[in-house]
Amino acid sequence: MGSPGAGKATTVTIRFLDDEIMEGRVGSTSLDQPNLELEMVDQASNNERALIPLPSIKRIALGSGVPTAAEQARADKKVAIRFQDGEVLKGYLDGDLVHAMYGVTMRLMSVDKDRIETLHGAQGTLLSQVLGYPAARVRR
Repeated sequence: MGSPGAGKATTVTIRFLDDEIMEGRVGSTSLDQPNLELEMVDQASNNERALIPLPSIKRIALGSGVPTAAEQARADKKVAIRFQDGEVLKGYLDGDLVHAMYGVTMRLMSVDKDRIETLHGAQGTLLSQVLGYPAARVRR
């Protein structure tokens, strides 16, 4: 699974298990590789690039926006996504969970249906089930 617009850099926001947040650009957002190469956007940083092991990442936000009327209309799978650190994301799952070697990808619409985002959840940081969704569908 590559990033949208293969060959183009995608801006992402990475949230780590220790609550650190990092922004940058990636050429690929594949969860089938053990590491993610991030090009730093912060010009004040001493680093131009970082090689980040996926197990250290809690989630990766690939972008968000206002959902279309069609997306809002089909929002009927209400879920609560629980992370090992206790954080819970609630909303509506748009489509199915997409599994990869090191995590899952999902489109999640906010409870108020005013925002939708694509997220990667790293394997090991999500609890074994997404509430409102069969546990077998979350496990690899």
